[in-house]
Amino acid sequence: MNISDIRERSKRFVATFRHEGFSGVANRIPRDVVIVTIILLTAGTFFGAGVFYAKQSVWGSVIIETLPFATSTADGTSAKNSHRKSGEVVASKNGSKYYLPWCAGAKRLSLKTKIRFASESIAKKHGYTPAINCKGI
Repeated sequence: MNISDIRERSKRFVATFRHEGFSGVANRIPRDVVIVTIILLTAGTFFGAGVFYAKQSVWGSVIIETLPFATSTADGTSAKNSHRKSGEVVASKNGSKYYLPWCAGAKRLSLKTKIRFASESIAKKHGYTPAINCKGI
């Protein structure tokens, strides 16, 4: 088969497509080729979906935390107001500032390095100072 033969076959194919349309061309393709093509396309689609899912699971899962100020205590006061009763603060082992549990800085602390103090005075005794960006301290 040379270039002129390929050119003639291509011309015949295009002429058939123009004259008979897609169904005419599709009827000339062997049934086995159509089935194998469908199987390969399906397998490729599911393989791609599996790779995409695997990459997403490597990224980690989403952790949803409930915000303390959205809850209320047994006596009907909000959790922010109950801080004055419980006095709990959080800090990082690697840092020097302490935060109220619902402050943005407290949410950024790593679970591995987060430590809790029962009160602000205990945190101060351990050398921690209040964070200036945490309102309520």
